[in-house]
Amino acid sequence: ILIIAGIAVLSETGINVATLITGIGLGGLTIALAAQDTAQNLFGGLVILLDKPFQVDDWIPTPDIEGVVEDITFRSTKIRTLANALTVVPNSKLCGEPITNWTRMKMRLAQFTLGLTYGTPKRTVEAVTNRVRAMLENHPGVHSETVQVRLSEFADSSIDIAVQFYTKTTDIVEYRAVKEDVNLRIMDIMAGEG
Repeated sequence: ILIIAGIAVLSETGINVATLITGIGLGGLTIALAAQDTAQNLFGGLVILLDKPFQVDDWIPTPDIEGVVEDITFRSTKIRTLANALTVVPNSKLCGEPITNWTRMKMRLAQFTLGLTYGTPKRTVEAVTNRVRAMLENHPGVHSETVQVRLSEFADSSIDIAVQFYTKTTDIVEYRAVKEDVNLRIMDIMAGEG
């Protein structure tokens, strides 16, 4: 009512109201376009704070950056990269992409291929496969129900055995220690089978 009354008073004084309204409209459009990124970042921050796809101290990757979340604000998220650099990412960018939260893993996947030479007898291939499978099923750092050790294919220069399992730890340092122990035990099995 006040705006309409103001327009009526201005038109009675001889001011071209159409030009004034057009100017105000263009000014509003300019401000809206300038504030578009800010509004997107604020909306992204609100989504992140409400949905909580990640929190401070979580390890997340994006297509451009990977690291540990240090701070979340309405406008941006601060991520400490693996190179120990602090990077500020606009929330609108994070909300527009799939977010993987590695910190919330329940177990960590390990998979690799063992290559045996073509001169390896069938009995030895079966023995290596069975011994590696048994070792993994009884390893204290491995979820035994996830172990898969199978002759997978005949590659160009080797008979390939696919090995896949999940570790009980998700911590990267502990995961690497479990994987190293598994690899050393596999070396012993391979040496034992000649």
